[in-house]
Amino acid sequence: MLRAFLPRLLAGCRPGSVVSMCGVAGYGGFPNMLPFVASKFAVRGLMEGLYLELRVRRPDHRLHLMTVAPFVVNTGMVQGSVITVPGLVNIVGVEEAAAAIIDNMLREEVVVFIPGIYYYIMNFLRILPLKIQLLLTDFIDTGVAVRFFSLKYSSVETLIPSLQVGYDLTDN
Repeated sequence: MLRAFLPRLLAGCRPGSVVSMCGVAGYGGFPNMLPFVASKFAVRGLMEGLYLELRVRRPDHRLHLMTVAPFVVNTGMVQGSVITVPGLVNIVGVEEAAAAIIDNMLREEVVVFIPGIYYYIMNFLRILPLKIQLLLTDFIDTGVAVRFFSLKYSSVETLIPSLQVGYDLTDN
């Protein structure tokens, strides 16, 4: 999509926006979601790289780039998910998520987490030791990954068959 539209967006005299969806999975791994997480990290990397490249090669561009990282939006994909810490993080309605995206796009934000508290949660987790990160993410876990992303190619073992023999990925 970018290859098709980016040249025309950059050639235009009017400002424009490119909004990508990477999800919270683009900022941290989740079990049973390896291909999904990898694709979301790729979206995040693409947008960060594009931002930096345009900054150097086209400093006068009028293109706004924004990456959106929703956690759990009430779509058909997440029906039946359970929030273990209601009040801290709740399922966001589709209308609320859309309004947040449009509002942040108009303010020309670069990265948007939905709900916004996840900006602080994900950045705070990264400064903690790994064992503490895992304890906190296990505590907040909704179970979405286990119930909705257990696809045929969702685990390390199905992607890399050599790991099935001699490696127990569950041991710490």
